[in-house]
Amino acid sequence: MRTKPVAPSPIGDARKLRVDEIESLKEAFAVAAERAMRAGFDGVELHGAHGYLLNQFYSPLTNQRRDKYGGSLQNRMRFPLEVVERDKERVRGIRDPKHANKLIKEGKIDLAAVGRALLKDPDWAIKTIKTLEAFGESKT
Repeated sequence: MRTKPVAPSPIGDARKLRVDEIESLKEAFAVAAERAMRAGFDGVELHGAHGYLLNQFYSPLTNQRRDKYGGSLQNRMRFPLEVVERDKERVRGIRDPKHANKLIKEGKIDLAAVGRALLKDPDWAIKTIKTLEAFGESKT
């Protein structure tokens, strides 16, 4: 028997996810990330674009829910952000700008979100560039 696809709201053949299923999915994302890291992968990417589930939640076109996961942008972003937070509880993210720069130069990633430090220190980006230049890893 084939299972019916799921989505934030009933769209096409997909049925609307129940809140308990959303909770289970957050845990499933985190368990998958942890499994990948234990298997020896260098990192895990959460794909939140191109109409996949995380993207469906924050799009007003595919998310027409009227609960805490729908309506305002803040509510539509809730599930994707909770997935990120749950993953971060189990998997350590990129924190070293030199490592992020290396991954970008090798074409392994397009973007590394190490910018949270910017909130604590407005000069973080300039310091990072100087650090990378000192190690000869940046041409900027």
